[in-house]
Amino acid sequence: LREGTVYGLRPGADISLDVDQFKAAIAATKNGPAVDPDRTVENLSRALDFYRGEYLPDTRYETWAAMEREHLAVYFLQTADYACEIYLKQNAFQAVIDLCQRILAQDNCWERAYRYLMTAYHHLGDHGQIARTYQQCTDTLQAELDVSPAPETITLFQQLTS
Repeated sequence: LREGTVYGLRPGADISLDVDQFKAAIAATKNGPAVDPDRTVENLSRALDFYRGEYLPDTRYETWAAMEREHLAVYFLQTADYACEIYLKQNAFQAVIDLCQRILAQDNCWERAYRYLMTAYHHLGDHGQIARTYQQCTDTLQAELDVSPAPETITLFQQLTS
């Protein structure tokens, strides 16, 4: 659709946008796992499948796409974080590990992902990975933000390794 010098998608056009599907799948999880846990996990999984990385990566330096890019990245991180909580409760530890790796690829300072990883590795009996994950968290937060891990992270590490 063209309006003056601006082009856009015609409302009601027979097309499907992954961004719309991503947002719709996230919205479908709003009732939470207490209402229908299986449906919530299904919707979370579907939403996360729609997110394939940075929005319009070829327009990285274009200001017109920056807000939507940031908005979608935050949506992904929050949704993935929520999914990790549910996967831990379901003892789906490999799913937690896989998803945390995606979270950290998007935002390597997302500290809860490190806690989820340590917890998953603990349940799998992999104490070496607990220590590696904690060290990676500590190193990354120090290098990127010049901060130490949160007290919750330190306490969790101490509990899991004692």
